[in-house]
Amino acid sequence: MFSSFSSLRAATRLSLLKLLSVFPIYLTIARCAVIPPDNPLLPDSLSLLANPNQVDFHCVHQPQWRDIKFFEIGDCFGAFYMMQYMEGVDPFGPEVRKEFKTRSAQSLQPPGAAVEVPRKYVTGTCTLAILMRSEVPPGVLPAEDGRSTATNEVSSFREMGKAASLVYDMCGKSLKSPGWATVGERDGLAVALWATGSSIDQRYGNVRTFRTQPPPVGVPAETA
Repeated sequence: MFSSFSSLRAATRLSLLKLLSVFPIYLTIARCAVIPPDNPLLPDSLSLLANPNQVDFHCVHQPQWRDIKFFEIGDCFGAFYMMQYMEGVDPFGPEVRKEFKTRSAQSLQPPGAAVEVPRKYVTGTCTLAILMRSEVPPGVLPAEDGRSTATNEVSSFREMGKAASLVYDMCGKSLKSPGWATVGERDGLAVALWATGSSIDQRYGNVRTFRTQPPPVGVPAETA
């Protein structure tokens, strides 16, 4: 009996040590997850840990971004992977830089090589949108810092994915809120997560759209 008790005590101590070894990591992640994203007093060390590339992002609390009956923030995770899949992003391959342009802009690449925006990727109640900031009317992107005049921009879908993932983690999971981030060599692009069928989504109703399932009732069925 004594040997059984000793074995149990040793096993318990080992489990406790494993838990303590993981706890600081969990605590660090938890601290980052609840950081107010637009807080200028954020300590540099925590800011860098939560946002290592220092992407300019904003969580949006305006009702126009989620004014639908039901918004499941978890659907944004699917929209993110929808973009990765439809654009052929290889997470283990080299980063492929591309030209992104508005429909009316002169392309700097051979015909068909540039990616036209805006475009949307939809999973259930969440939409991931890529916008050229110069085409977005003032006030549509809350907390926008200055205006962009670029109609051509250079970026990659991997960079888009990182920005969308940041917005999902810091705004969606932490605050249950939509949000957006700036992307591109000149910050000319915006990657946004918002509710499918919301007022802002309907503003961009006739753009290139990829869907994983039929749209909610009352939402126009755009075609890819």
